[in-house]
Amino acid sequence: MRMRRTVILAALAGAAVWAAPAQARMVYVKNPAGAEPTVYVASDRGKNPRRLGIGRAPTISPDGRWVAFVTSPTAAVAEMETVVLQKLSSGSQRVVMRSRGFDSLRFAPDARKLGAVANGERVRVYDVASDRVHTAARGNIRGYSFSPDSGAIVVGRAEKEKFQSPSDLYTGPALGGKRLVRITEFGRAMNPVWASTEILFDRFRRRKGDAPAFNLWAVEPKADGALRRLTRLKIPRLVSGLVPLEVSSDARRMLAVFTGQNTEVGFTVATRTGQTRALSRDFERGIVGFDLSADGRRILAHTGGWDPAAAHDVVSVPYDGGEPKVLVEGAAYWFAKLRQSPGGRLPGANAFVAARRANVVLLTAGLLVIGSFVVRDPGAANLLGLGFALFAVLEHVNYFHIQLMYDSAEDLRSLFTRGLRRAHLARDLARAGQVS
Repeated sequence: MRMRRTVILAALAGAAVWAAPAQARMVYVKNPAGAEPTVYVASDRGKNPRRLGIGRAPTISPDGRWVAFVTSPTAAVAEMETVVLQKLSSGSQRVVMRSRGFDSLRFAPDARKLGAVANGERVRVYDVASDRVHTAARGNIRGYSFSPDSGAIVVGRAEKEKFQSPSDLYTGPALGGKRLVRITEFGRAMNPVWASTEILFDRFRRRKGDAPAFNLWAVEPKADGALRRLTRLKIPRLVSGLVPLEVSSDARRMLAVFTGQNTEVGFTVATRTGQTRALSRDFERGIVGFDLSADGRRILAHTGGWDPAAAHDVVSVPYDGGEPKVLVEGAAYWFAKLRQSPGGRLPGANAFVAARRANVVLLTAGLLVIGSFVVRDPGAANLLGLGFALFAVLEHVNYFHIQLMYDSAEDLRSLFTRGLRRAHLARDLARAGQVS
């Protein structure tokens, strides 16, 4: 399972999605709440941003070759949104779908199909190889997911448009053409996520004058498949409960989000036992997970809760618990670069100078402490710690002194023809008169 990530990058407050780690690319939106939200692609560390176009809801294929996003209506095509597919190697774009509205844009695991919910009533799947759009499901759609082999989909489909109307799960070919098979019969199933052997979903309880209450269940992906309950949470008023987001490749670990009015916080769920754990005690301004690594060990998340206008940090959180690691310095620089006017001074230059000086003190102290541990006990654990410390030093050099990462064709050509060059941030600080 690839990593599908939707993040809020500090003050940028835009959606970002990463391809599988080997592809080392991500897409994100700048100014998502503005009149012209702009889609960018960059390396997985946020370096070398490249503008792709005006749009929203970007997603990147698991193999890192394609980016898709939704464009806004234009005067020529009033009230119609389009889905654009762009090949990153060449920059060529093609319009692959049109509708009055799109959501849930995502690639299948094989990167050969692109799915989207059109106007809340059709699941459309674009086949990249044949350049054709297929309708995989129709009706009042309540979520969908591709099968692990990409050949099928599961959809939640309600009888009526009303949110709490009866809804069940159906499976069928990803490219349509056959009647969907109903796999639940109780009229309260939605938000499916297809794992390796089961389909995980929300079973909801209707509440008069309130939002439905969710608990997580699992079902075998076939007609009359065995049902299994995962969670038994008591859901307060004004909140709905857990919505499944991602499952590890072995299907033992799940990332979910607890949602409701002014409420959003990440949860882990052990799929075998149903045991849950909140990533934060603060359900309004806490940690919201949005992606789970394939091995289920790491969660990518943001702080600051549900409100996109609040301040957020991007963090990496151990699945089994522990302190979140803030991933901010690189992201902050490239966010500042996007705001920098041509030839102008880098916004926040003084803050980067302070970080440059503080890093030297902190890294030196860290190396001395870890080095003393290695001398006294040169075991594997201490040597690994020394390795991480040295990597941190190289990362500091890469940002503030000499560029050490060369992850694009243009960078590699420059390296082979001109040799090592000064880091982008170092050059910006020098132009701002902050460093020599």
